[in-house]
Amino acid sequence: MDTEVGSEPSRSHRREGTIVALCLFGLLLIGTALEFSRERLSVAALADPDAPMLLQEGQSLDLGGQVDELTSDGVSPTSGIWSVDSSEEATTVQPRFPRRGTAVRLLTPGGPPDAVDVATWTRQTGVCAFLIRAFRDGRVSVDVRRTSGGSRVELLQTAPLPRPAGSQRTLQLGRWSGARDDLFVIDRDLPDGTMRVRVLSGESDFKSTVLDVPVSKGAGFDRGEWALDLLDVIGSGRSDLVFSTRSADTGSGQTEVHVLDAQTNYSGFLLQLPTEVDAAGTSGRRSLTVLLRRQPHWVLVDARTGRARAYPLAAPR
Repeated sequence: MDTEVGSEPSRSHRREGTIVALCLFGLLLIGTALEFSRERLSVAALADPDAPMLLQEGQSLDLGGQVDELTSDGVSPTSGIWSVDSSEEATTVQPRFPRRGTAVRLLTPGGPPDAVDVATWTRQTGVCAFLIRAFRDGRVSVDVRRTSGGSRVELLQTAPLPRPAGSQRTLQLGRWSGARDDLFVIDRDLPDGTMRVRVLSGESDFKSTVLDVPVSKGAGFDRGEWALDLLDVIGSGRSDLVFSTRSADTGSGQTEVHVLDAQTNYSGFLLQLPTEVDAAGTSGRRSLTVLLRRQPHWVLVDARTGRARAYPLAAPR
């Protein structure tokens, strides 16, 4: 009798254990099915601007000695990095990465340009140098030169693009639409507290405006404190605005990178990240963005030595 009384709970426990195990196994199968069937998050979705992330160093680069200014040609899969040295008589551009090439001296009889960029123009011309000048009436001229020999491809001019007094203008080549690079005209510190982004189509020789938007998110990106570069960070086909701190006055105490998303017409952040570099260490350094094996990277360069560190901006897809 004692044996029978004691064995009944044991059979009950075994039945309960079997039921629990079957339930857990069922939940596991359901979870596995959901995992493999769910829609994958994009890089943009994973890049939560409020997430406590840190931009980590990916690899070291050597640009082969001292540099003055730098620009990237945006070529995929790996972008070229070019040094830029302007004087009253000429602007010299030279490929520094992925391999060091021959310097090209571009005569500038009107004095140094206001901005210099390097990008692919057409299949026939390949990578060209763009010598950009801004005039008092707001017109912008773009002198397109071959990087092989320095001859002129064409001299283009925009219609007047008014700029309010006291604002800060950045002129650079980037991608928005069409096969050619477009001209980005970015005015910071406007009187109403916004930034204005205009994009002039390369297909129209910079005669047609394909984007003209006020941007409240970039109102505090003063040119003296924030460097600006353009790069398509997540493969949308359009250039995002990449701002990097120039000064030590950052909330995190680190050098920071903030990316405004082209897919939102720059109304939202794609990334807001501190780097592992102390903000006080930005003196004497240059920052730019490149593609390395099709992956977007932010690069910090010691201008005195040409030594650089590249930081992945997004995980591979």
